[in-house]
Amino acid sequence: MKIKIWLKYLVYGLVILASMSLSSYLSYKYKTHMALTFQPNLLLLAICILINMIIGAILGFERFIKERRKDGRWKINLPKMILLGIPSFYVSIFQIAFYSGVTYIARIMYPIAFISGLTFGGFITSFQIFQILFGYCVITSLYKRREEYYC
Repeated sequence: MKIKIWLKYLVYGLVILASMSLSSYLSYKYKTHMALTFQPNLLLLAICILINMIIGAILGFERFIKERRKDGRWKINLPKMILLGIPSFYVSIFQIAFYSGVTYIARIMYPIAFISGLTFGGFITSFQIFQILFGYCVITSLYKRREEYYC
């Protein structure tokens, strides 16, 4: 029984490590492409963002499994989604929105550009942290509530 627990967390760790490695590799490819062509590869960037969101979901996956086993109807923790989920999603998609070429979207993203100073360097950027936070927030905002009927 204890071996199952060790194995489960080993698999979680390996999946997260593999996902982070893939995300870092794709991020490196994206930065190289930008440096050579001065054109953003939005597909590559979207894949990096999606991988980081999946990492966040993996971090909250165990809680989701526990909720799935409960009886009741699925509910969403709206305060968590509104106060954490939406802002982290806003920051998460900044790079795609900023480089999309659509003027009004770039204007909406201006506060993030101002705050970040448009720096994309480092092992893990603040954008990646918000992408992981968004994935974690989405998966942990789902819960089941037992419906009780009173006569």
